[in-house]
Amino acid sequence: RGPIAAAHRWAGYIVPLLAGAIRHAERVALAMDARAFGAYPDRTERHLVPFRARDVVFVLAFLAVSASVFATTFPWTLA
Repeated sequence: RGPIAAAHRWAGYIVPLLAGAIRHAERVALAMDARAFGAYPDRTERHLVPFRARDVVFVLAFLAVSASVFATTFPWTLA
């Protein structure tokens, strides 16, 4: 019912969201401590993904397509 009511309603969301974020951070920290996070040089659930030639081709193709789309839809004339 107006900008003041909207600002008051929005301000009421801040405290619960902040409290929820703090609770979540505490749970994550406890879970990391329980799993001995950082105790070993490598993590058990992660592995290195190699960057291959097909990834380079994909990145170059993506850049080429993006540049062509930008060039064809550029709204201002340079001449």
